[in-house]
Amino acid sequence: MEEVAMLWMLTLVMLVGSCLAGSLPLVMSLSEDKLQLVSVLGAGLLVGTALAVIIPEGIRALFTGEITNGKELHGDLHSLIGISLVLGFVFMLLIDQCSARKSDGRQKSVTATLGLVVHAAVDGVALGAAATTSQADVEVIVFLAIMLHKAPAAFGLVSFLLHEGVDKKRISRHLLIFSLAAPCLALVTYFGIGKLLSE
Repeated sequence: MEEVAMLWMLTLVMLVGSCLAGSLPLVMSLSEDKLQLVSVLGAGLLVGTALAVIIPEGIRALFTGEITNGKELHGDLHSLIGISLVLGFVFMLLIDQCSARKSDGRQKSVTATLGLVVHAAVDGVALGAAATTSQADVEVIVFLAIMLHKAPAAFGLVSFLLHEGVDKKRISRHLLIFSLAAPCLALVTYFGIGKLLSE
């Protein structure tokens, strides 16, 4: 029962932390020049998060999946990394093209939010899976690793949306969706795996 309480607490902190970090650009009064600077900083944080966290996480998942499964991998593991990157790019390109037709020029905001929501959801799966190990230290380490890039990503997303001219009400909705993705998937994963293990 302690692990359930711990997971609820961590998901709540994750939700509030993401909302607070993302709200900073909304509550600060910025001139056009400062907004431009914050937007560039935010875009840099998003790209930096992708290059320093998201891509290495995917590569590590491929390598550890190969080791922990104990199976022989067919083909070259390095080519899987390239294929994954290309498929991710094609996936985001398709989303961008589909949203461009439906959103009257607001596709950049939808694409940016969707990409970050998908990544946040995967982070939530990692936290939920860590919680099922009943090792609090592993769970806290995973939580800290997620928060270290989730807070800057929330800040970057909101800065980018402000720069794109999206109204603050819509930005708040985008931020809420992004902030809810990881906590919701963490809980779904934890209770889903728990149900499977009890059967």
